[in-house]
Amino acid sequence: MARIFISYKRDDKDVVFKIKDDIEKHIGKDSCWVDFKGIESDAYFVDFIVSAINQADVFLFMYSKRHSEIIDIKKDWTVRELNFAEKKEKKIVFINLDNSKLTDYFEMMYGLKQQVYVDSKDAMNNLYVDLRKWLSIESDVKIVDNLESRNEAVYKIRVNRACWLYLDEEKIQQLEANKIAKISLPEGEYLRKVVAIDDESICDEKELVLFGSSKVETIVLNSSEVNKVVKPEKTESKKIEPEKIEDKLEKHHEYVDLGLSVKWATYNVGANKPEECGDYFAWGEVKSKKEYSLNTYKYYEGTIHSLSKNNKIVLDVDDDAARVNWGGEWRMPTEKEFKELRKNCKWIWTSQNGMRGYKVVGNNGNFIFLPAAGFMQDKSLQDNLFVGGYWSRSLDKVKSSGLAAFGLSFRYSNSKVDVCSVYRFNGYSIRPVCP
Repeated sequence: MARIFISYKRDDKDVVFKIKDDIEKHIGKDSCWVDFKGIESDAYFVDFIVSAINQADVFLFMYSKRHSEIIDIKKDWTVRELNFAEKKEKKIVFINLDNSKLTDYFEMMYGLKQQVYVDSKDAMNNLYVDLRKWLSIESDVKIVDNLESRNEAVYKIRVNRACWLYLDEEKIQQLEANKIAKISLPEGEYLRKVVAIDDESICDEKELVLFGSSKVETIVLNSSEVNKVVKPEKTESKKIEPEKIEDKLEKHHEYVDLGLSVKWATYNVGANKPEECGDYFAWGEVKSKKEYSLNTYKYYEGTIHSLSKNNKIVLDVDDDAARVNWGGEWRMPTEKEFKELRKNCKWIWTSQNGMRGYKVVGNNGNFIFLPAAGFMQDKSLQDNLFVGGYWSRSLDKVKSSGLAAFGLSFRYSNSKVDVCSVYRFNGYSIRPVCP
């Protein structure tokens, strides 16, 4: 889910959408959730708003003169969103669109909240800096070459052997020995990893705090120490043939005994190593796909209250992606097994071969690594390296009349690991278990 929720009046949409675009230039694409189509007009979709606020870290309330025209404050949708965000203890910021004075109601209830005036460029620039700080933005901030800024920093990167230059996961350009590449950054602060890689090895890498300001700085990468590159190999998910299902589990996939009721696989479905993300699945589907939305969901039957599989408590084996793709006795975990994992293990945020995630250590000292693989929403990968989402095989029959299923979720910004309800049509990772 997007990490910033934007609440606004429909009449202010033009200025609000421009602000959203400006924020995403500084913070990252798809970092904001905003109601483009007025979904609150359909009570069936109130759960979408609730879920978006629950998943967000920051709540931006777009205040304007329209709020002084509210007739029934208790029935106003933006006020409902604001009250819900307050109850959920979200970071709330008032964005004043037109220098309107707060009404007595807003002054009394929210007068101490931070307020940012849109017509102040300094105030907006400070907001971008604050948002990066609140969200612990690091490598998900991408370079925006056309971003207007009063100040700009130019970093010169020089290498002493021919290689490709990467900024985080992004390939920048190919360099010859002792040639210089230039990286320009708009005003702000960034934590980026600069890596030089040839065909077979990492020549050098540096994790740097880069400041956008009026200066020029040279960074030298050398090949004094050469490390072997770990190149993930993505494999297609395959359904194991019936005659192979009786083979021993350890012949196909490794597992770890954490001293719990089940054994946990060492890597995700679709991966070959613990640090690889693997494939993404909608709940109850057994193949990855290009788009993850309600309209592409296999069990969508026209309305959100007519989804099939709603009469199940747990998935059948034919709909269990772990069983179908790995065979044997592998299956997806239940809600109860995820809660056992969360409660009875030590969770340590770390990185493994450049991939961020949690090292989950059992009382017996054995451990697994759960990568922060992000999740798929529509056609885009969201929050990779900062968020992890893993499906259970258990349906949440209460929330949204079966629109959601239980999953394990964690987020780097708040160090919170939770077992919660997630919309079934999003694409999440699967970490299998076995008896």
